[in-house]
Amino acid sequence: MLSILGSHDLSAMREIIGMPKDVCNFQYPNFAVAYESGVDQVARVGASIEIFGDTKTVKVCIDSPFIKRLPTTMVLKEVSPDGSYRESTTRRTCKDPFMLELKEVYQWFVEGKIAKTTPSDARQDLEILGMLMKATTA
Repeated sequence: MLSILGSHDLSAMREIIGMPKDVCNFQYPNFAVAYESGVDQVARVGASIEIFGDTKTVKVCIDSPFIKRLPTTMVLKEVSPDGSYRESTTRRTCKDPFMLELKEVYQWFVEGKIAKTTPSDARQDLEILGMLMKATTA
């Protein structure tokens, strides 16, 4: 289940929707979460996180981390108060994500900038992985 980039998927989910109470269907206090992952013989990489609300759906799409300058997109689908439907796609930047990360690392070491991901942040990812291991052996 956590092959390829699965641990990154879980980390992104935790950052977007918070830390789960449990991982039996990812129990959160007020909503349900499903995690789907799979590997087949088709050469592709695609990842997305989609959050469904009563009047709005937000989907973050990462088509491939391996193709240079391929932007991450956010697709917003919503019903306005007047009942009209609106769909929009946003690309924050078309700059190469790897180069953006490399510039961040440079700022940590040269300019003393604090990293967004702290050791305690990374520990939460490990806690989720521990929950998964316990859930699969139960």
